[in-house]
Amino acid sequence: MKKIFIILLAVLIASPVILAKKPMRVTILCYNVQIGKRADINEYVEFAKKYSPDVIALQEVDYKTRRSTRHEDFAGELARRMGMNSAFEANLHFSGGQYGIALLSRFPIEAVRSFTLPFPETAGERRGALSATLKVSKKQKVNVISTHLDLNRDTRPEQVSAITEWVDASEVPAVLCGDFNAMPQDPAIAIAKSKWTQMCDMLPTFPNTSPRRKIDYFFTRGEGQWRTVSYERIAECPLSDHCPIVITLEYIEK
Repeated sequence: MKKIFIILLAVLIASPVILAKKPMRVTILCYNVQIGKRADINEYVEFAKKYSPDVIALQEVDYKTRRSTRHEDFAGELARRMGMNSAFEANLHFSGGQYGIALLSRFPIEAVRSFTLPFPETAGERRGALSATLKVSKKQKVNVISTHLDLNRDTRPEQVSAITEWVDASEVPAVLCGDFNAMPQDPAIAIAKSKWTQMCDMLPTFPNTSPRRKIDYFFTRGEGQWRTVSYERIAECPLSDHCPIVITLEYIEK
């Protein structure tokens, strides 16, 4: 009788039906790098490695421009040195090359999509969003979106709404991050918070020295539950005019 009880207990413990679902965990470093003009690529690599990110979301990235005397392909070179996969989206053709946003991932990238954000004809800069579907494990995927919103306060709400509608087409849990150029009281952030869940605090992220404005964010969506394990805003970092922000998130499916 005792042997039968032990066997039944072992079966119950091993049963996937009653086992608690294992959360998906991902660490993301988000950084407006100001075209990487402030330092050698080695300094960005050394900085990023301190935080062991699974994903790096970048804004203000140059690709083969004449003005980028330090780096011909900033995102590609950073990815190579970090041992990560990369994707780049050009928002503008500029200075003989391209300028835009990028995503780096230690996970395999299954799909990449880019999206041009709404902007007025008088706007000086085309804006976009870059999404990468990452295969975290055999059964777990996540969409990470890097974006850089407009300087115009009246344009940003429409841009956030457009990103939300664009991501709605996917059932994969999503993380949206980037430089929103918007303070917490901005209408664009109100819209983001009504459609997404803000996972970061309100500490200012700009400028890098004695920061006074909160304009860089992490938001999430998904049918399951997201949780912030840790979050840090790194002030006084000399590699850009923005403070980098890094977050570790967990996601549990329903």
